[in-house]
This record gives sequence, structure tokens and C-alpha cells, in this order.
Amino acid sequence: MARKPRIEFSGFAQEVIKVADAQAGDFEYRNAGIEDVVKMVAERMNIRKNMIESVTRERVAARARGMVVYICRTVCGKKTKEVCRYFGRGESILSEMMRDIELDLAENGSGLYKLVQQTIAGIKKNNRPCSVREIK
Repeated sequence: MARKPRIEFSGFAQEVIKVADAQAGDFEYRNAGIEDVVKMVAERMNIRKNMIESVTRERVAARARGMVVYICRTVCGKKTKEVCRYFGRGESILSEMMRDIELDLAENGSGLYKLVQQTIAGIKKNNRPCSVREIK
């Protein structure tokens, strides 16, 4: 089998590629399943996985559920209907969870912001990105 020739880029071309990569945003991690995200959030928040999946309205479980919804929608590229089916809830409730988490994340110093960033870093470490990029 013949090897493909290696392509060498000039300094200018390398700079253009760096700028394009920076503007393109992160990869989506579509191969990370909802179950994987639930497991990671449960570990980070030190709660049981079935507590996140349950219908309880306890504050910790509701916040963890919101984190899962936010991460699945933004990082993993999951459709709202997929996440709705997993949790057995309607789209309006999931939209409300997303809004609440986004408002909490607006405060960069909050503990929730750090938890979400750590969970996203774990997903990026454990899963391969897909070839489709998020367009900003």
C-alpha cells in the first residue's frame, strides 16, 4: 500500500489554519451517550445515578438533571427529543432546566460552573470528537 505524501504548509497557511480552528469552536462529542454523561455528573456531584434519573424534585437531583441536559445538548449534540425520552419528560420542562443552568453558569465563579467545566473536560478526555464542527 502506497503512503500518502505528507503535506507541508507554509508559515502563513499554518496561521490561517490556527485562526480557522479557533473560530470554528469545539468538536461535538456525539459518541458520548446520555448514560455516560449521567454517570459522570453523578460522580462529580457525589450522588447516585438513579437519583438523577428519578422524578424527585430534590434540589441536588434537579440541578444534576439540568447539568446533564445542558451538557447533552451543547457538548454532545443530542436532540431534545432524545433527552426527553431518556428522562421521560416534556420538552418544555427540559427547556426550563436548560435556562436555569445557563443562568447559573452566567456567574463564572459559581461552583456549578466549575462542575460543568470539569464534566465537559472528562467527556473530551474519554470520548473521541466527531468530524462535524459546531459553527459559531
